[in-house]
Amino acid sequence: MKHCIAFIVFLLVSFHSLGNGFMISKNQKYIIYIKQDSPKLIHYAANEMADYLAQTTGALCKVKGVGRCANNQLVVKVEGENTLAFLSNTLKASAYDEYMIQIDDSGLTIEGGNARGVLYGVYAFLEDFLQCRWYSSEVRNIPFSGTTRIKPCNIRYKSPVKWREVFYYELCDSYIAGILKLNGNAQRQNEIAPNRFTISGGNHAGWGYWCHSLYSMVSPSLYNSHPEYFPEIKGRRIAPAGEEGGTQLCLTNPDVLKLSIEKLRNVMNKPVAYMPIWADSTATYWSVSQMDGNGNCTCDECKYLDEYDGSPSGSILNYVNKIANKFPDKK
Repeated sequence: MKHCIAFIVFLLVSFHSLGNGFMISKNQKYIIYIKQDSPKLIHYAANEMADYLAQTTGALCKVKGVGRCANNQLVVKVEGENTLAFLSNTLKASAYDEYMIQIDDSGLTIEGGNARGVLYGVYAFLEDFLQCRWYSSEVRNIPFSGTTRIKPCNIRYKSPVKWREVFYYELCDSYIAGILKLNGNAQRQNEIAPNRFTISGGNHAGWGYWCHSLYSMVSPSLYNSHPEYFPEIKGRRIAPAGEEGGTQLCLTNPDVLKLSIEKLRNVMNKPVAYMPIWADSTATYWSVSQMDGNGNCTCDECKYLDEYDGSPSGSILNYVNKIANKFPDKK
């Protein structure tokens, strides 16, 4: 009997601790707290929250930087309340692009494993609690609900897919890509004729070389002075894209490996070109890959590796893995 009473008391305390939730009221003033020296993306996320709360509820929000917030944290509270006591500089979200949404009577807290996680938390809150919908870069539904009570919750989400890009023209709009939590879509749209659209310019966010990159590391212009860098086919070194289809490199040549590593190191140290505000500032992923077409090298060294592994992937993977060992922080 004592155990039953204790359990009932525990349930009552638990339900009471949940409270009624956080009220977001029309014309009520709110403060969106972020850390004082937060990066631009956190400011952007806070301003997105303020803008959409105004559109959906009529709330009057302003963003304020304070020292008490954690680096990747955004807190919404009623203006004028003794709110600083509730702020914490301890984060529970820690994974890449992860976000947490915590709602109780005192306010709304969004945490991110990184700054982009905070932005994703903002959009998830707007979708899940205020029924905002973005169907394309031009079609959206942002319903006005007026005063709204948000029930208490504690939500945590981490995508099982670390890098996300949908290679689709509409998603070359970086704004809608950010809302849909696609951290790779940073290409640009281009209209080349009426009803003829193409993806042009820009980058794949997070990537350096994208595909078919051998000639980006060892220039075809080196053929005349160093034919040994290029594939041997039927006993002859074939020029790049020559009449016999020689389009690859001699991947067991030590100088080819050295040149490739040097070129990658130089390119990796250069700043990334135009990227959306939500994109990573450095490139993590680098494609070290064969050129399109055939014409793999059949010199004795390359042939040995290819026959050992049963395909031309033998010499390719041997070359790629040697490069990968030089850049352990890249993928």
